[in-house]
Formats: sequence, C-alpha cells, structure tokens
Amino acid sequence: AASNFAPVTRDADTESEEPSYVVKGHFTVFDREYPLIPGVFETVDRHALDNTDMSDVLFQFNHGGMVMARLRNGSLQVGTDETGGGAIADLSGCQQGRDLYEAITNGLIDRMSFGFTIAEDGCEWEEDDEGNIHSRITHVNKLYDVSAVDLPASEYTDISAR
Repeated sequence: AASNFAPVTRDADTESEEPSYVVKGHFTVFDREYPLIPGVFETVDRHALDNTDMSDVLFQFNHGGMVMARLRNGSLQVGTDETGGGAIADLSGCQQGRDLYEAITNGLIDRMSFGFTIAEDGCEWEEDDEGNIHSRITHVNKLYDVSAVDLPASEYTDISAR
C-alpha cells in the first residue's frame, strides 16, 4: 500500500563527483480534474492509493521499453504526499536511464503518468448537463508502472532531476 516516501540517500562510501541520476516527481495529483479525452474528465481521489498493491512497480519512459528503475531492486520508491502519488528513481542503472535523466535535466521531459488497474468498485462517474462525463478514481487496485512521459494525461504531474 502507499505510504509517505522519503528521498533516496547515498552512502558516504558511494559519494563521488559523478551525477547521481536521481529524479523525483508526481505520477498523479489528487483532487484535480483534468481532461482525459474530449468530453471525459478524470480526478484521482486523495485516498485512491491507500490500499493499492505496489509490490513491484517499474519506472519507464512512456510506459514501455527499457525498465530504468524498479521497486524490487531498491532503485525506485513510490508513495504519497500531500500533492499526490510520487516517485523517486535512481536512473543510473542503464544507459537509457542516464539519457532520460539528461532529458529531464534539460526540461525536455517534465511530466509523469502511471499504469494501473482500478478496483471493481473503484470509480464513480456522472454526466453533466452538457453531456460531459466526470469520473473519479476512488480505489486503484494495482500500480504497475510510473513513467516519465512526453505527453501526459494530466498536466498537473511533474518530474525533475535532483
């Protein structure tokens, strides 16, 4: 389940003048509606991640390709804070991760997203007078990946180099 997350720390023995390749961001923001597709708007509830299976989450670019960090090996942390669902990833484990770190540092990539499933009763929705659908995710069943993305569903997400 989600919990507050803390920064990745490095041992004094591993400190060097080389970049740390650590990035931090929010893969979702709580209680802020965003357009998902024309006529459909989505909000993630503040408690949607409270009982989520986060047993092995991956960090990727655009939800695919090379795995650049992973919860299981300790190079990724996921959890929640006041803003939303967050992640801290050490991207030093592969060349693609180091390249992505540079793209984030340079401001080419500045948003995140997440791959998940919704629990059977984990979404509420209503239609407004203009025919727009407003959905509210109340319970994420499983979190599969958190990704740095070039085109996010929610513009409220963020990612930056540490």
